[in-house]
Amino acid sequence: MKNTTVQGRNLGSAVLHHGEKDTVLYVSNIYAAAARFTVTFADASITKLEDLFTGECIKVTDGQAALDIDRKSCSVYRVSDPHEATKPPLTRRSKR
Repeated sequence: MKNTTVQGRNLGSAVLHHGEKDTVLYVSNIYAAAARFTVTFADASITKLEDLFTGECIKVTDGQAALDIDRKSCSVYRVSDPHEATKPPLTRRSKR
């Protein structure tokens, strides 16, 4: 077939959830190996992501951040709100 374009498979996905108090980003990697993903936000005023599992802060520059996601897993980030000076951490359920 002429003029056929084949798009490579994308085995990663991202979901941005706007909650009542926080905005949370879920990034999933279904590759069999760890992978680096670049997320791009339309709102360039976002400055950081906070990993809710590790507490690590990832810098967002010009609306983009590079995220290393382990194989077949999902990472969850709280998206910074540049309009509020401080926010308390999200409540985490303890493992039982």
